[in-house]
Amino acid sequence: MIVCVRKLFLKTICCCLLFGLFLQGNAQTNPVKFHVVSFYTSRNDQAHISFVHEAHKWLLSVGAKNDFSYDSTTDWRNMNPDFLSKYQVVIFLDTRPEDAAQRDTLLASIDPSSFPLGTGPKPDEIWHSGYYPVVWTNTRYKMIYLDIGHNDIDYEHKTNKELSLTFNTPVQDKLVLDGILWLGGRARNNRVGYLKKSLSKQQL
Repeated sequence: MIVCVRKLFLKTICCCLLFGLFLQGNAQTNPVKFHVVSFYTSRNDQAHISFVHEAHKWLLSVGAKNDFSYDSTTDWRNMNPDFLSKYQVVIFLDTRPEDAAQRDTLLASIDPSSFPLGTGPKPDEIWHSGYYPVVWTNTRYKMIYLDIGHNDIDYEHKTNKELSLTFNTPVQDKLVLDGILWLGGRARNNRVGYLKKSLSKQQL
């Protein structure tokens, strides 16, 4: 009985080793090409919270299929060169940097003469003042900005039920994915051309 147990134990070890080598071999055939990180706050408004949760799942899924890693953080203090040096693409899923040091990378914001901005219907969705960046860049890393950020929520009947999703339209999904691959240095020429056309159509 002891011999049998030992044999079974050895077989188990061998199987685990072979499985481990198989996984390692697969990992080597599909190495991560670049790294993506998103910053988000995800609080207060259910429409934005819903979007952020959906975005996390979608980005993890497309990342696995397109050989890029995806991380996320709610700590905006990570908006610094040391942390960002590990990533090639940075995404803001909602809100924006508030600290002055974190805004050093930003180049332009909405001119005060342009206020008020927004369509509502809630009063807090109309901007009357504030610092809202529209263009930014940095020599150490790249960033992407798309004018999307919340799903439709049933506020009228107070159910907070999701009435729409963001990542379920092929054209829009391709726009976002192509943008990430382009920023990560993986875009082909035809992909860049498609991205420019998509940006024009979406008026982003």
